[in-house]
Amino acid sequence: MASATPLISIVIATLNERTNLPAAIDSVAAQTLTEKELIVIDGGSADGTAEVLRERRSDVDCWISEPDRGYWDAWNKGLRRARGEWISFIGADDRLAHPDALRWHAEAAHRGDFDLICSRGVLLDRQGRPAREFGGPWDWRAMKRKQCYCHPGSWRRRRLYERHGEFAGGFGICADYEFDLRHGDTIRAAYVDKATIFVSAFGLSRRRRFRTLLEMARIQSRHPEIGSWRAAAHIAVPMVKQAILECMRLAGYEYI
Repeated sequence: MASATPLISIVIATLNERTNLPAAIDSVAAQTLTEKELIVIDGGSADGTAEVLRERRSDVDCWISEPDRGYWDAWNKGLRRARGEWISFIGADDRLAHPDALRWHAEAAHRGDFDLICSRGVLLDRQGRPAREFGGPWDWRAMKRKQCYCHPGSWRRRRLYERHGEFAGGFGICADYEFDLRHGDTIRAAYVDKATIFVSAFGLSRRRRFRTLLEMARIQSRHPEIGSWRAAAHIAVPMVKQAILECMRLAGYEYI
């Protein structure tokens, strides 16, 4: 349960993830950092997710179950309910990778006046086995080409949302990327050089990779430092690569 004044608010957006959600909740409950709260925003699941949340009310500080318009809408609902100085979003099929994961972020947050704390993630294959790590430090030049850091489990300071607003509607997958481009190179970031979260390699953004790339290009094309031509160039090679990987998948080979 939350401390009186939580340092970090963790928001899980979920829809029909009854099977995966308990492990995500367990990973938060097992954290050694006590200055935390857990908020779950369920989009009106039909698989019994609400019953799971009722059973886990000792571990979940706030939850709602009602229809929403997508992840961006669920994240905004979580933002409005969050009380922490920092806010972190994880998926219902993600898990914090170590009991000290939040503590490592907190230690980094206390070392300076930062707006973002990020770390590495571990992609899991279909059997739930670690496949590879991903994500590096925040890099604005790299961000103008693609998402360069691990968004799940990263900490953003509340003041970022107070300055730049909530997540924008109309982006079914990449609302977090749009927000990052919106605040641009104005932030100070710290990097935790550890793998702190397990992420399914078959989550929404990876299952719909073509759509993800097109959405990223649409977001980039609207940014004054990028524009349509650069946005198209940035996704050209990834689109070809994804087409090849899709052919491999259809032939029975799977690359993560």
